[in-house]
Amino acid sequence: ETIKKDIIKAGIEKKKIYSSPNSVSISKINKYKNFNKDIKEKIHLITVTRFAKGKKGLDLIPKIAEILVKRKINFMWSLVGKNLHKIEDFKNMKKYKKNFKYYGNIQSFDESIFPNSKLIKIYKNNHLFVSLSRIEALPITFLEALACKLPILSFNSDGGNEIVINDWNGKLVNEFSPNKIAGSIISYQKNKNTYKKHKNNALKSILRFDLEKIATSVLADYKTIIKS
Repeated sequence: ETIKKDIIKAGIEKKKIYSSPNSVSISKINKYKNFNKDIKEKIHLITVTRFAKGKKGLDLIPKIAEILVKRKINFMWSLVGKNLHKIEDFKNMKKYKKNFKYYGNIQSFDESIFPNSKLIKIYKNNHLFVSLSRIEALPITFLEALACKLPILSFNSDGGNEIVINDWNGKLVNEFSPNKIAGSIISYQKNKNTYKKHKNNALKSILRFDLEKIATSVLADYKTIIKS
C-alpha cells in the first residue's frame, strides 16, 4: 500500500495500478514440522537478511545481545543471509559468540518453488523472527516466517506494519531502540500464553498471500490488461 501511494503521487491513475505482492507457498511449508523446544528454557531467535549494517539494523545486534546477557536470558540467535558473518567483527560481538549461529546465503535454484526446504527447516527450528530493518517494503522474509508460524518482532515502519499487527501476530516497536527490542524478546520468553497466541495467529495473518491465490490474481489482472 505504501508503494501504491507513491505511484499515485507520481500521477498514475489508481484504476491503472494492479498489485502483485510477494507470496509464499503455504502448502510446501506445511510439509515440515515446527520444533517443540521450551521457550522458557532457551528462546531461539532468527533473522534472515543481507549484510547492510545501517539499513538492516545490524548495528543494534551487539547492544541487544548485551542486554539479554545482562538480564540472564538464555538465547540462541540464528543469522541467515549473505555476508552476515561480518557481524562477528562488530565491537563486543566476540563476547557473545556462543549465542549466535551464522548461516550463509542458503537459497538455491534447485527447487522450483521458494523458499528452499533448507531455509524452511531453519525457520521452523526457532521461536521468533526478529527484523531490525529501519526501512522495508513488504518483506518476503516476513511472509516466510509467519507461514512457519513464527511471530515477528519488528520496528513499526511502512511495509512491515501492513502485515504485522501489534500484539496479534507479533510486536511492533515504535523506536529504533535496542532496549525495547530486547524487552520484547524477554516478554515473549516470560509470557508463554502471549507467545502461543501470536504463534497461532501467525499463519492466519498471511493466508491472502498464498502463492496459488496470488498467481490466480496476477493471471486475472494480465487478462484484464490485455483486453483493455
